[in-house]
Amino acid sequence: MKRKLAIVLVVAVILSLLIVVPVNAKKPLRGWIDADFNLGFGDTGTPCPEITWVGNIDIDGVLFGFAWTPTSPLREAGNSIHYTDIWMIYESSFEYDGGVFEECGAEMAVWGYDAGAASPVNAVANGTVEWVNPEGSFDEMLTGRNIHWSGSSATPNEFSGWFRIN
Repeated sequence: MKRKLAIVLVVAVILSLLIVVPVNAKKPLRGWIDADFNLGFGDTGTPCPEITWVGNIDIDGVLFGFAWTPTSPLREAGNSIHYTDIWMIYESSFEYDGGVFEECGAEMAVWGYDAGAASPVNAVANGTVEWVNPEGSFDEMLTGRNIHWSGSSATPNEFSGWFRIN
């Protein structure tokens, strides 16, 4: 009888753990990016010449600034280009709608690396979260997680798409 009771207790503990595990699973962090090409990119006479694309990301109804900086030159491969970037999410949104970007001194919330490919209309990249501001808006547990973003361009200077941290 004691043996049966012990087995029932072990089974009950295992089943309760199986129920709790999915509740604690990490949910992806998702956001919608609207960005424009920084017309000051590469021009050392402008405030932020290292920033290529910049805009805002909406995460659960909160706007944050978003930008990319290339880490290597573009490589052409057939009808697409391949690139590597640092992507950055900032603590506050940007007042930017094209032209020369000037707000590069904003406080960073999260950043990481990505690598991807683009056609004249679509772009996609995968990467990782390298750093999360410990006093910022995001959980430090995001560090080391994978990211994915993809989207399209209505014009050569505009980009919209999804960003996800798994």
